[in-house]
Amino acid sequence: MNSRIRFNWRKGPTHRQLIWKSSVPGVFLLLMISLIVYISSSQMQRSLAQQIFTNDSRMTIQAINRIYEPILTTYKISALWVQLGGIDSLGDPESYRENLGFLVRNENMVSSLTLKDSSGRELNVVREEDNTVDVYLTDSESEDSLTTLREEAGMNYASLQDYINPALSRQFSPLRLSESYTLPNQNQEGITIYYRLYSNSENYLEMWIDYSLQQLAETVSEYSVNEDTVVFVILNEEDYVSYAIKDLMNVRRSPGEIPEELEPNKDPLDAAIIKNIYDLGSDPSNPPGDVTRIMLENSSWWIQYSKVNLLDSSIIMGGYTPESSMILSRLQSPLLVIFALVSALITGYFFLLFNDYRKVIQKQLIISEEEKVKQQILLGENLYCEFKSSMRWDYREETPSKVMEQVIMKSISAFSNSDGGTLLIGVKDDGEILGLDKDYDCLKEPGKDYYELHLRTLLSNMFGVAYPVSNIKVDFPEINGKEICRIQIRKGEEPLYLVSNEKGSGKTEKFFVRSGNSSRQISSLKEVTDYIMNRFR
Repeated sequence: MNSRIRFNWRKGPTHRQLIWKSSVPGVFLLLMISLIVYISSSQMQRSLAQQIFTNDSRMTIQAINRIYEPILTTYKISALWVQLGGIDSLGDPESYRENLGFLVRNENMVSSLTLKDSSGRELNVVREEDNTVDVYLTDSESEDSLTTLREEAGMNYASLQDYINPALSRQFSPLRLSESYTLPNQNQEGITIYYRLYSNSENYLEMWIDYSLQQLAETVSEYSVNEDTVVFVILNEEDYVSYAIKDLMNVRRSPGEIPEELEPNKDPLDAAIIKNIYDLGSDPSNPPGDVTRIMLENSSWWIQYSKVNLLDSSIIMGGYTPESSMILSRLQSPLLVIFALVSALITGYFFLLFNDYRKVIQKQLIISEEEKVKQQILLGENLYCEFKSSMRWDYREETPSKVMEQVIMKSISAFSNSDGGTLLIGVKDDGEILGLDKDYDCLKEPGKDYYELHLRTLLSNMFGVAYPVSNIKVDFPEINGKEICRIQIRKGEEPLYLVSNEKGSGKTEKFFVRSGNSSRQISSLKEVTDYIMNRFR
């Protein structure tokens, strides 16, 4: 990446380039922020909300129709049957088994349904695990009565309204929805929808339809309905059932786990919205299907509903969605994601920008090893630095000489006995770079590796095996295309003596120290003793 992304900071003042290179993504970021602020304005929200809800509501109505289709179909059948009398007036179950079986079998959401008349006779249609359908007649007091089994399974109605006495004038009975429970004869959680249909005060027909929550959630998910939408069925301004889509989606996300809040809405605000919808549906000037916006408690809802006529009455079905939810969930959320991605890209751009700038500046400020050595050579020899032309080659005699090795040992011992320092081999006293080629030619194997090995061997033989291990550092910087040897000598912890063989004297020990820009021998035993006492105590 570094080789591909490179900013030329050297063409002009770095701070001007920094401003120019950062202004383009900065302006783009401001435009993104402005766009989000504009879309967040109330007028724009309303226009976009209506367009979004119009598109979404088609899906919502389709989902609602799919959910309540079994109810409507069974309701139509029941509305005719209730005119005939009781369950036994319907004739042999075999005559209508196929139709009822088809209804349950083709609606995956429905696991069973029950029709019961005012005499207690009961018609049950049950989907088996192998997807076959069992249709049978029984009495409500029998052991195989589904109404009894539902009560034993713990079914509780979650209606907002107390049950209306069937002796009231002819009208739709309250539509009631149960809280979630384990469906009878089914190993799954579900809900039961109930209503009662009257022929007169003494003749009525009750219906229960059991829905599998998992299948219900799967069906709703097929229509991509906004999860904040609430679907409803209204019989009159007091009798209705409404259900939040997000509760069903929670069932789908966590199969087998039924959230405690999975029950019809009981919020007073929900009741107020339903009353507004009922008033709209009762007004002939508001045809069903239109998208409508209502305001309650400083909040807005978008509504669409359909009206289903059954005999001489009707049911209003539809859904409503909070305006703020539509904008945030369908518009601002993607924009915020885009904004986050753009921000991340711009942040990455700035990171590369400043990282490259830092590296360029570091290269300008940080001196390379070659530059360090060059500066050291330019400063010349001093108390802490000394130059030597070679370690083996005698430039004066133009021949290899081991005397040169003794000179190197002398300088190293002097630095160690003083405060440490650097010895550069391959550099003349005047700073001219000679390199190590002449020395390499004098060794058994040319090259810096064998050169360092030879040097460390000399040090081990002279000062002991342990000395070169921890007291010197050797490297070979390249100056002007020529290799030199740099030996960095630590300040010694013990005195070093140079052992030399002199003619007529045998082996003698000499003690050297640094004095100015050269190495000087201390010959006097008293001076050596005093120096050691002061330096190494």
